[in-house]
Amino acid sequence: MVMPGIFNTMVLFGCVLAWTVAAEPAWQKKIDQDDIRIWQRHQHPQFKQWHTRGVVLVPGDREVVLDLLRQTEHFPSWVHGCEAAENLAGGLIHMVFEGPLWFKDRDVVFSHRTTELTAPPGWLIEVVNQPHQHPGKQQLRMQNMAASWQLRQISPDQVQVVYELYMDPEIGFKSGVNKYNRDAMFLTLKQMRERLTDPNR
Repeated sequence: MVMPGIFNTMVLFGCVLAWTVAAEPAWQKKIDQDDIRIWQRHQHPQFKQWHTRGVVLVPGDREVVLDLLRQTEHFPSWVHGCEAAENLAGGLIHMVFEGPLWFKDRDVVFSHRTTELTAPPGWLIEVVNQPHQHPGKQQLRMQNMAASWQLRQISPDQVQVVYELYMDPEIGFKSGVNKYNRDAMFLTLKQMRERLTDPNR
């Protein structure tokens, strides 16, 4: 037999839990242009900047899209703001990004893991920041960065790409950083689609 006091506590806890889940901030659409959609939300007070999510359909096979994400040396040709990229020992990747406005260039070092998806088939590629690996002196290392790529084959000749990003260059212009992140994501997805449409670009 459940005591009334315990029952009331359980009900109250359930209501609080349900409210907490329901209170998760909704994604706000920021860009809907050229068949590319970008959303942002302030995911949690612990994060200074907003999280950004973009969706685009690209032509071809998911294997080709995955291969593009593995070609580190070509990142500067389609990842907006990327000035250089290289593979490091231990499966790490180093990328250099042009500094916003008059600020110093930023760089990141990260590892990644790939998980196979089903129904529809594809992959989830998760980027894991490794800010203390291979410290450099030329750029300012970004301490807070996370990203993921979700590739799903939704038809024989189309892949849905979902790109999520959190990046904090640690400058004082919060609204400017959020706008830069969403614009950079839009241009990255657009240039990715162009690259997959015409590999000679």
